Amino acid sequence: MMNSRMSVNNKTAYISAVTDIAIQNRNFEFTLNGFHSNKLLMRAVAINTLLMQLLLPISMAFTPLISLSVCADELDEIMMKMRSAEILVESTTAPAPIYSEQPKGHIDNSAVPDKFKPSNPFIAQEEPPLLQPSKTLPDLGSENQTSDISSANKFNFTEDNVANTATQIWGVMDSENSTKAAESAVRGVSSGLASQAASDWLNQFGHARVQLNSTGTANADILLPLVESQNNLLFGQLGVRYNGDRTTNNAGLGVRQFTDNWMFGVNSFYDYDLTGKNSRLGAGAEIWTDNLKFSANGYFRLTDWHQSVLSNMEDYNERPANGFDVRALAYLPAYPQLGGSLMYEKYFGKGVALNGGTTSPNDLGDSPSALTIGANYTPIPLITVDVAHKNGQNTSNELQLGLNFNYRFGVPWIDQINKDAVGLMRSLAGSRYDLVDRNYNIVMQYQKQDLINLTLPTTISAHALENVTLTGAVSSKYGTDRVEWSAPVLITAGGALAALTTESAAVRLPAYQHRQNINSYQVSAVAYDIRGNKSNTATTQIIVQESPHQIALSVVGSSATATADGAALVTYRASVLDTANGSNTPMAGMNVAFNSTLGDVVSSSATTDSGTATILSGALTVTHDNAIANGVATNAIKAIVTDATGNVVPNQAVTFSADNNATIVGNGTKGVDGSVTVSLTNTKASVTHVTATVNGNSQSVDITFIADSTTATFLSGALTIIRDNALANGTAQDEVKAIVTDATGNVVPNQVVTFRANNNAIIAASGTTGADGSVTVSLTNATAGGARVTATVNSNSQSVDVTFIADSSTAVIISGALTITRDNAIANGTAQNEVKAVVTDATGNKVPNQLVTFSANNNAIIAASGTTDSGGVVTLPLTNSTAGVTQVTATVNGNSQSVDVTFIPDSTTATILSGALTLTHDNAIANGVAQNEVKAMVTDATGNGVPNQVVTFSANNNTVIAASGTTDSQGVVILPLTNTTAGVIRVTATVNGNSQSVEATFIADESTATIIRGAFSIEDDGAVANGVATNSVKAVVTDALGNRVPNMLVNFSANNNTVIAASGTTDANGSATLTFTNIKSGITQGTAK
Repeated sequence: MMNSRMSVNNKTAYISAVTDIAIQNRNFEFTLNGFHSNKLLMRAVAINTLLMQLLLPISMAFTPLISLSVCADELDEIMMKMRSAEILVESTTAPAPIYSEQPKGHIDNSAVPDKFKPSNPFIAQEEPPLLQPSKTLPDLGSENQTSDISSANKFNFTEDNVANTATQIWGVMDSENSTKAAESAVRGVSSGLASQAASDWLNQFGHARVQLNSTGTANADILLPLVESQNNLLFGQLGVRYNGDRTTNNAGLGVRQFTDNWMFGVNSFYDYDLTGKNSRLGAGAEIWTDNLKFSANGYFRLTDWHQSVLSNMEDYNERPANGFDVRALAYLPAYPQLGGSLMYEKYFGKGVALNGGTTSPNDLGDSPSALTIGANYTPIPLITVDVAHKNGQNTSNELQLGLNFNYRFGVPWIDQINKDAVGLMRSLAGSRYDLVDRNYNIVMQYQKQDLINLTLPTTISAHALENVTLTGAVSSKYGTDRVEWSAPVLITAGGALAALTTESAAVRLPAYQHRQNINSYQVSAVAYDIRGNKSNTATTQIIVQESPHQIALSVVGSSATATADGAALVTYRASVLDTANGSNTPMAGMNVAFNSTLGDVVSSSATTDSGTATILSGALTVTHDNAIANGVATNAIKAIVTDATGNVVPNQAVTFSADNNATIVGNGTKGVDGSVTVSLTNTKASVTHVTATVNGNSQSVDITFIADSTTATFLSGALTIIRDNALANGTAQDEVKAIVTDATGNVVPNQVVTFRANNNAIIAASGTTGADGSVTVSLTNATAGGARVTATVNSNSQSVDVTFIADSSTAVIISGALTITRDNAIANGTAQNEVKAVVTDATGNKVPNQLVTFSANNNAIIAASGTTDSGGVVTLPLTNSTAGVTQVTATVNGNSQSVDVTFIPDSTTATILSGALTLTHDNAIANGVAQNEVKAMVTDATGNGVPNQVVTFSANNNTVIAASGTTDSQGVVILPLTNTTAGVIRVTATVNGNSQSVEATFIADESTATIIRGAFSIEDDGAVANGVATNSVKAVVTDALGNRVPNMLVNFSANNNTVIAASGTTDANGSATLTFTNIKSGITQGTAK
C-alpha cells in the first residue's frame, strides 16, 4: 500500500511518499499519516520516536513511551479522551475487515466512520476517538482463526512497515512546522499503543478467579457473557469451593445495565452443598461506578432439617440459614492498586455457624452478625492479596488472609501482568465482567438432636410397705448406659429405692402416714447413654395407700369398768384380721401397739401368739433363692408353725435372723395355714444362713445371693497388667487381668468381657470371668511400642497400656538403613562427614540401646562403636586427612552394611610443592607449532590432590602458554607451550600466591637449517701462501625463524688448490669455523653449504 518516488542529483536525495497504515484488532482501527519537517532537532526527535515504534512490540505496553514522549498534561488529556464515550462505547457501525479483498494499493474508507478516517495533522479538527469496542466477543487468537485475522491483530514488521515508517521519518524531517509535527508524531505513537492496550483489555469475554485463603479454604469461579449489547449484559456464572468441611457448587444468572457512568445489576444464584446435600437460593443487587462498588444479597434455604454429615456435628441436624449481607468495595483513584472493603452480614435462627473454616458445636450462635473490614492490594491484574478482620456478634472473630488469581479471557497475557493495567481494571468499563460479590459458601444452622429420652409412668399406687417395680422406657441413639434414680423424700419416710436393671428400679413403700397425711412421693430418673449424653428428667408420683389389715378391740371379761384405785385392771384383746379380698383371715405374729387417754396402759405392745407353737425340723424351707445381691431383690423362706399336737398355728409371730449382712424385710407374712413367709435382701453376694425361732425353738436354712450381672462394671484399677515388656516378635506375650464387679462391689462370675488393643496388637476378642470375677487374657504383637488394651463390660470400659519391646537378638541393619547424613567434608582431619544407622529387629521394629560397631577404610577416623537411641538410630561423625571415597561399615550381630562417603581436598590450602611442577615434554622445535609440556600437581595442606583448582601460568622468552588451567580429578593440570625462539625458558605456575618454576628448552629446527646471505664470513685473511699459514672462514647456520642451529654439519670447499677440511660442525651458537692453507698465492673462493 505504498507508492514511492526517488530522484537523485548532485546535491540532494529525497524520498516522498504518501503512506496510510491501517491497524485493525478485530474491534477497532486507527490511522497514522505521514508528514514532513525540516528542522534538525525535531527531525532527530521524530526519527528516534518512530524507530521505537518500529522496533518495540506492542506487548511492551504504552506507559514507558508516554512517559518518555508526552508530558504529564498531555498524557492526562489523552487518557481522558480514552475514557470518554467515544473510546469506551461500542461503535454502531462495524469497521470493514482489513483482510477484505481490495485492489492492490487501495484502502476502502467508505466503511469507516469519518472520525476514523485519515486526517491532515496540520489542519485543526476535532480529534477522533482512539478505538471502538466491538459488540462481538473478541477472539483468543486460537489456531482456528484465519491467518488474515491473526495478522490483523499483530504488528508485522514487513517491507511495507519499514517503507511506511521510513516515509513517516522523512515526512517529519521535511515538515515546515517541526514542533507541531514532532508533537503530533509522538502523540500518534503513544495514542496508538494506548489504544491497543485499552482495546485488549476491553475485548475480554470472560473472567476466571482462583482464591486461596489462610483458613484452608479455596474456590474457583468463572463468569461468561451470554447475551451482550452496548448497554446491557446477560451473564452466567459458575463456581466451586471448599471451605474445610464442605464442597459447594454455585450457578447463577445476572443482568447488568450500563447507564452514563453507573452500572445497575440484579442476579440470582442456586447454591448446592455436595457434601451435605443442602441447597439455597440467593438474590442480589449491584450498583457500580468507577473505583466504587455496592452490592446486597439475600440468602434463602431450600432444604430443611436433616442429619448433619460433619463428624464434629454428628449429633446435630442441619439446614441452610436464612440471612443477608451488604457490601462495599472502593479503590484509590490515585493509586488503584490499593482498595478497601466493608461488609455487614446477618443470619437468623438459633445455632448458626458464621465461621470461616471447619465447624464444631462451640462455633454456634443465635442470630449471629458480623462486620468485616478489609484491605486489598493488586500489584498486577492477575494477582490480588487481601486481608480482612471479622468482628462478630454471637460468633467468633476472625483474621482472614486471601490470595486471588484472576484470569480474564480475551486479554493478552502481557496485559494481565502489566501493573499499568490495574487502573483500567478499576474503571466501570474495565470491570464489566467482574464476578458477583456475595457469600458463595452456604451458612448452616444446626439443631441438637434428642439423643436420649426417658419416660416413666405418671403415677403408681400401692399399699404401705409393699414392693413395687418402676420401669421406664428409654429411647437412645447410642444405647443406654445407666439410669440414675432419685427419691429423697420417700427414703426419708422409710421407703427404699434401688436399680434392678438398666431401665427399672425396685421401690419399697414407706408406712402410711395417718397423722401427717403425706402419702404421695415423687421418684425422678435421668438416663445416660454410652457417650455420656444426658436425657430429660422423668418423674413418677408414688401414692401410698392404707394397709388392708383391720384390728378389732374387745374387753376380756364381763365388764369394761373398774375402780379407779390405781390397781384395778380392765383387759382388752386385739384381733388382727386380713380383710383383703373379703377373707377376714386372722393374722398371727402381728405387732399391736396400745394407748389410752384415761388411765395407764400396763403393756403398751403385744404380739398375737399361740403359746405352744413351734417349728419342726424341715418346716423351714426356701421358696425363692438366688436373688441379686443389690439390696432390693429378695430371696424368700417359709416357716410352718405348729403346736404341740401338730396343728398349724395361724398368725404366729416368728423371729428370723440371718448372717452375712443379709437384711430381713419386715416381720413376714402369716397365713391361716400356720405359715410365716419372710423376704431377705443383701448387698453381698454369698450364702446366707437364716434362722427362724418360735418359743425358743429354732430351725435354719441356707439361701444364696448372686452378683448383679446387669450392673457389672470395672472399678478404677480393675484392669491390671500381669506381664509386660514382651518381645515384639508376634509370639511373646503380655498379659492383662480384668476383675468385674457389680454395683455393690460383688465380683461377677461367668461374665463375658470384650477386649480390644491398638497398635496392631493381637488379643482375644472376649473372655469370661471365673468364680472370682476375674478374666486374664494375653496379647502378642509384631510392632514394638505401647499398645492400649481396653476391656469392656456392659458398655463400661477400662484401659491400660502395655509395652512390647524390639527383639535385640534379631537386631540387624537392613539394606539402605545405613545412610549418609553429611558428606563431602574437607579432608583436613577436622571437618566431619556423618553416617546414620537404623537398627531394626526381624519384624522391622527400631531397636534402642543396641551396640553398633563401625569401621572405615582409607585412613578415616571413626568411633569404634555407638549405641542406638530410643528410635533405634545411632549417628557417628568421621574425619580424614586423605581425600577420596571412604567406605564406612556398620555391624550388628554379625550383619553389616556399608556406605561410601567422600572427603574432598581443601582448596583453601591448595599449593604447588617443590618438585610438583615438572616437564612432561621438552626440547620441542622452536617453530611456534611443536609443543613442550608442563605438569603441575596441586595439593592441599595434607597432601591431597586438589581438583578443579585454577592454576595461573607464565613463561618468559616469548613463550606462548595459556594464562591458566584447571586441575583434573587428581589435582593435575597439564599445559602445552610453544615458542619461535630457541633456548631455555622458565615456566612459572601459581596457586593461592604460591609459585613453582621449571625450565624448558626449545631447539632450533634442523630441517629448515640454512646459511643465509652474510652468514658465511672471513675470519682471518692475508696468510702467506707457504702451505702452513692459515686463513679462516666462519659459517653461521640458522633455521627458518632465525634460530642458530648447533651440531649441524657444514660442508666446505675452496678452489685454487686450497687445502681445507671437507666439513665442520656448528657449535652451540650455530657457528662452524674452518682454517685453510695454500701454497699458491692469489684469491681463493670458499663455499660452505
